[in-house]
Amino acid sequence: QELTKIADRSGYVQDLYQDKTKYYWLGHSLGCKYIALLEFLSGREWRQTAKSCLGGDLDRQLEENIINSGIEIVSILDQPSLLIAPDISDTESAIPVPAIANLLDRIGWGVKPSRKETQCLIERSQLFNLTALISFDRDTLAGSKNDESKSAKVRENSDVLWAIDQLSNRAFPILHQELPGKHLEPLGVKVGAYLVDLNPFDKFIQLLKFRQLESTALKFLDELEGRS
Repeated sequence: QELTKIADRSGYVQDLYQDKTKYYWLGHSLGCKYIALLEFLSGREWRQTAKSCLGGDLDRQLEENIINSGIEIVSILDQPSLLIAPDISDTESAIPVPAIANLLDRIGWGVKPSRKETQCLIERSQLFNLTALISFDRDTLAGSKNDESKSAKVRENSDVLWAIDQLSNRAFPILHQELPGKHLEPLGVKVGAYLVDLNPFDKFIQLLKFRQLESTALKFLDELEGRS
């Protein structure tokens, strides 16, 4: 709706932005959790699933928030999603001090839904058939395929491993490719033919023509369009 308004103010044709078949969703890190929750809400049985997975009053609060938002239909149904280094964090991931994170959870100020609750919502959804995932081999936050050979705790906390395992059994299995890099690989500023990261502990500066992320993303979006 907002894109249509902006197009109108700028004198652009609005029809493109009103055609939901032309929409793609692309997220990085915690943005992937936002997209996953929108996907979950696109299913017809989300209320029953939310009640089962969230418990308490959280499912009721969720429904009230949607009603109060003024959005008539919360749905990204049939709109492909590309998740880059997905992170479905708990409060402890945002605030890595267990005592403070636990306190925030107890007083109701923590992350909602939690990682375990979000996993439950995704597991019980029949959607997520138009999903692709790009991970990075040195990502210690979202995890990577390399976590398969690591300790049980690392494997358990790897959102990348969990997503691949969970979404590989859908009607259309998840598309996945792991690339060289760390969690912040997508970030940078384009300066001429280079991408500048301004982080000497990451890639710092890189020729765009040698980057794999953008070409892989476009390839996956093409494949997802074919599925839809």
